[in-house]
Amino acid sequence: VGMEYLLPMNIHSSLWVDGRGGYRLTLSKEIPLLSRLYMEGEMEYDRWEGLDYTIIGNFVITRRISLTGNYNSTNGAGFGLNLWF
Repeated sequence: VGMEYLLPMNIHSSLWVDGRGGYRLTLSKEIPLLSRLYMEGEMEYDRWEGLDYTIIGNFVITRRISLTGNYNSTNGAGFGLNLWF
């Protein structure tokens, strides 16, 4: 079972509880820096896996294409191309 809630300052939160007593709390925030550039941060705490965080940067090229780069505390850095359908 789970729930999502929008906290003050537009912070998205979600809490999920499973049948084995595990839970996951996620907080995320998107911050526009310029008209085509924005950052997003996400922090997640899972009872079984611990704390994990991700920082994402997106640069919009066109309405359907953007460049993205991210850093995750577990998996490291990455970059790519987003295509929106």
